This record gives sequence, C-alpha cells and structure tokens, in this order.
Amino acid sequence: MAATGETAFWIRGVASSKEALARPPWPVTLSALIALLTMALTRRDAVLPVLAAISIIFSQLSSARLKPGSLKTWILRLLIYTGASLVVMANPPPVATTAAVAGQLIDLVMLLGMAELVVQFWQRALLGGTNAVLILLTGFVFVTASKSFVQRFMPWMTPLYVTALIFALHSIRPRAGKVRQSSMAWMRVLLILLALSIGFSSATFIYRYKKKIDRTGFEFVPAIQQAAQKTVGFSSSPVLGEVQSAEKSMTRILRVEGLNQYPRLRGIAFYDYVSGRWDPPAENRGYEALATGELNVKTLGPRLTITRLCEEPQLLFLPLHSAGLQIMQDGSLQRDTRGGSALLFRAPPPLVYSVVLSDTPRYQGPLCIAPDELTMLHCKDVPDTIYPEVWQLAKQIAGGERNPLKKVAAVEDYLQKNNAYSITTDPGAGDPVSNFLLQKKAAHCEYFASAAVILLRCMNIPSRYVTGFYAHESAGARVKIVRAQDAHAWAEAWIEATGWVTLDGTPPLGRPDVSSEPPGFWRKSAEWIMDTANSVLNALSSLSPWQYAGLSAVTVAAIAALFMRQRRAAKGKTVTIVRTAYTRPGEDLGELAAHFDGILYRKQIPCPPNMTWHEHLAAAGGPAPRGLDLEQARAFLNLYNDVRFGRPDDSAAIERLRAMLKVLER
Repeated sequence: MAATGETAFWIRGVASSKEALARPPWPVTLSALIALLTMALTRRDAVLPVLAAISIIFSQLSSARLKPGSLKTWILRLLIYTGASLVVMANPPPVATTAAVAGQLIDLVMLLGMAELVVQFWQRALLGGTNAVLILLTGFVFVTASKSFVQRFMPWMTPLYVTALIFALHSIRPRAGKVRQSSMAWMRVLLILLALSIGFSSATFIYRYKKKIDRTGFEFVPAIQQAAQKTVGFSSSPVLGEVQSAEKSMTRILRVEGLNQYPRLRGIAFYDYVSGRWDPPAENRGYEALATGELNVKTLGPRLTITRLCEEPQLLFLPLHSAGLQIMQDGSLQRDTRGGSALLFRAPPPLVYSVVLSDTPRYQGPLCIAPDELTMLHCKDVPDTIYPEVWQLAKQIAGGERNPLKKVAAVEDYLQKNNAYSITTDPGAGDPVSNFLLQKKAAHCEYFASAAVILLRCMNIPSRYVTGFYAHESAGARVKIVRAQDAHAWAEAWIEATGWVTLDGTPPLGRPDVSSEPPGFWRKSAEWIMDTANSVLNALSSLSPWQYAGLSAVTVAAIAALFMRQRRAAKGKTVTIVRTAYTRPGEDLGELAAHFDGILYRKQIPCPPNMTWHEHLAAAGGPAPRGLDLEQARAFLNLYNDVRFGRPDDSAAIERLRAMLKVLER
C-alpha cells in the first residue's frame, strides 16, 4: 500500500466527525438548492421540489447517513422512485399521442433525477467522492426545470445557478497545496468576477436565442406545443366533429362534498347554432361584476361544498336549480351578460365554494334567470342550414301534444331510443345535426344535446345548449370526484310558469357514470400522497402572522437544538479514518515521515490529509515544483515504502533515508 502523508495521519492521528462525514462543499449544496427552487417556481406542482430542498438542508444539519450500496439505501431509493412514478402516473397526457407520452417520460426522468439528488446528499461519502455526481444531477434538474412555460423567473435564476455552478466546480478541483495568502485573495476576487460574468453572459445568450432553441426542439415534437394550448376536459367553444370537443383525461377538476341529487354540474350555456358550432365562445363574452350576496337567494337548505382543483376554466360549476352560492375567499364574482348562464370567479386552485340546494323540484334560483326578449329570440332560432325534414321529424315527435313539459320528455325519449352512443362519428357533408337525426347515427353527447335543442326549437320551445360535468365517482361518504373525462353536454328548455328545466338525450350507456374509465389503484395512491402534502401546505398558508412567527421560532429553536446537540456530541470525540489497516510506524520511521512532511511544508506544497505522498507529488507536476527535486523525492518514497512495509529494522536503509532527506532540504 502506498504511503500516506503520515504526519497528518499519525501525528494528528484522528479526524473530527465533520471531516469523516465529508459533507459536500457549500457551493455544491447551494447549486442544488437553486436548481430545486427553479423547479418549484416554474412548475405547477411545487410540493416535491420544496420537500426535496428541505431534505437536502436537513442532510447538512444531521450526522445521519446512508451507507452507499447497502440494502437500506436501495430500499429507500426504490420507494422514492416509486413515489415519483406515481406522481407522473397521476397526471397523464390528455391525448395519448407519441409526443405527449414522450413528454410524460421526460417528466418521469426529471423527477427521478431530483429523487437521486436527494439520495446522494444523504449517502455517506468519505472525502467528498460523490461531489461530481451531485453537480451533474443539479445541472440535470436545472436544465429540465428551465423547459417550462413559466419563464418569468429564469432571467434571475440562470445567472445565480451558473455562478453557483462555477464555484462548485472550483471547490472540488484537486489541490496540490497552499499558495500565498495574497495570491489566494486576488484569485478569489478574479474568480468571483469571472463567475458572475459567465453567469450573466450565459443567461443573456440563452434568452437571446431562446426562440431558436425552442423552435428546434418543437421540430422534433410538434404535437407538444399544440397540446399545451388546449383546455383540459371542458370545451368553451363546442364544435361538432368526429370526437368530442372536450378532451378526456383522468385529471381531477372538482371535489364535491355533500348529498347531491343533481349529478349535472353546469358551467356555461350556448344560444347560437352556426353550421355545427355553438356560439358565443366563453372567452368572447361580456361579464358583469356581482356581489356574492346577490346569489345568496336562499340561505337555508342542504349544502354542497365544491372545490375547484383546476386552473382553467375559471367558471363555477354547480347544479341548475341551486338556491344560493357562497364563495370562501375574496375575489370578484362575475356573470356573463348573455342570459346570465355562466358564473366566473378568477382565482388559483384550490377554490372552495358552497352551494345551497332546494328541496323544491325545479327550483328557479340565481342560474334560472328568465330570458329577456333578445335572449328569447336566440333561444328559438333555427338556422336555415337545418334540413326541412328535421322540422317534420320534430312535428312527428310532438304528436299533437300541447303540454311543453311532455314535449320535452318526448324529445328526450326519442333520442335515447333511436340513436346509439359512440365516442366517434362521421359528421357527413352538410349540417351535422340534421345528418345525425335523419340518418339515426351513433355519436357522442354533443350531438345528442345539439339535436335536443334544435328539435325543441322546431316545436317553438326556447332552449339552450349546456356544457359541464357529470359527477359520479365516489371518493368516500357523500364525496364525489369529478375528472376531465366526466365532461358532458345536455340541453335546458324554458317552460312558461315552470322556468328552466334540464333534459339529457344521451343514452344512459353514453353518460360518464357508465362510459368513463375508473381510476386505478396507483393513480388513487399518488393522488392521496399529493392531497396530504397539499393539506399540510394549505394549513400552513392559513396561519396568522403571529402563528407564523411562533412556528418559525419553534422551527429555528429545534434546528438550533439539533445543531448544538451535534456539536456537543462531536466535541472531543474522535473518529478514526478507516483507510488503513497497518500499525503505527516505529520511532525512526515516524521521525523520517515528519521530517519529509516538514520539507514539503517549507517548500510551500504541504501534503493534504486525503492524499498519498505519491498522489500529491503527481498532482504537483512540473520538473521542480517549489524547488523540490522530484526524482530524489520519489526515490525517498520508494525506499521508505520498502522499509516501512518490508524491513522496518534495516538500520542501513534508515540511514540512507536520512541522507536523502538532507539532499531534499537543499
């Protein structure tokens, strides 16, 4: 075994617990925290990056470590990897295209990289052997975090990260020895200036050519950009086509708590049918501000607590016959000026609101505003594109019935019995609703809702097309989960002396409670993990300033106590570095080792305790670093090793070593 710097090893003899633990240099830790902060700022789900950053901070305060390659380490790594996989599985792409699936795989790899970063920080790595791996992982996390649609933080985070990265690379470079303090001071100043200039230059370059970089990437995956612009699970501008306008996915949209006899949660109504399209789109409407109190028409009665879990759309979803509405946070409640059929409340998720229900059937609450003259004209309009045979079919369905409620029931019954449900259809040439009715085609719910509205208007019954969600998935006692795949469409008809009533012509087999795919065990498990983490964060966000101050004080006190306990435990305690299994050298050889270390120190190239003499001299390089005769020094080391480990009692060899040291002193 090669000789070590034996003065450092035997005269000091031991290392402190801090040295034995060999924590990563502070620039490495800082670069990791900046990368995780960037991920938290640029992603919707900031919970996991925040938890990872907290874990890394605690790894620097705690002396506990995982043994690399041990069974416990691999079990923990497997559990963390499984959790990251569950998070990705809980958010599948709305459309299973090749590009969307590739994006999901990229998310998975990104979370696995973040998980491995945390594991590496908690592993016991003597002498900082994993620092290069840590730097590579922080770079991977930062680069993946930067590819996000949220870019407003990147001009600040990029130079910070690049600066920390340069310091991190500098901190792990091999050191041959000390240099003069004055030179070190100037080197540090120059290094800081160089790091800052490179950091800000890199940021400028990235943002100057960002569009070209993105354009190049999208050439390989063109569907990603298109999918990112779509609304998940809900159509704000329905168009009758081969498939439903609203995208289907397992993304959770609403959580409904309470006993609800109305599964249809309406979002918005449409009045104008134009060649297979319903207008006006939600984003092109006018909205007027309302006081929340205007919708508390009836404050007594059973209640539903609805939590909106999505960012878009910003509509409120509730039953048509709701009696009142109470929103649990400040903000501006708005209602569209076109018949008051949509309520808008702009707020980030989760948004919680309470809906008062009525025991009276077909209760005409705040969503059942009587149509004015202009709205009534739109609700009766049948465009010229509708085939004349549809008018004849409507007359046939009505069958001479004079009661409008019975006409509504007849239309609903006719559609369910004469047209089958299908997730895809062929609209055909010409008007899609006319083709659907006259050819008795199979189609999805948007065709059934459109056909119901057109047939009722042909019977002179005002009606409108409605989109929303169908709540059916049970998540416990009196709790329903609404997903994007539960998007549905139906019709509402205005009956004099009764008000607005709902009719759904879609056959029961085509409604979301039958046609939707149930979530699997792994998805539910991942959602439970995320819900638990969000509950903790929500509880923290609801604290008052005094509660925050108290919690912060307790946290700081706990960390300080842990740190002081660690310091007291480490004070006076020594941990032998287990690098060698040989005995202490004899008195003569110990004196020679100390003498050789002294020569290196006087030549201003002292041997670090984590390097052997041979490694140190190889790193020093050059023909004669600091005036040291390398040939003579290597000859001394070769003879020393020979004596030290082979013939420690050879007095002649020891005298030769003393003579060689005198030559090295010159």
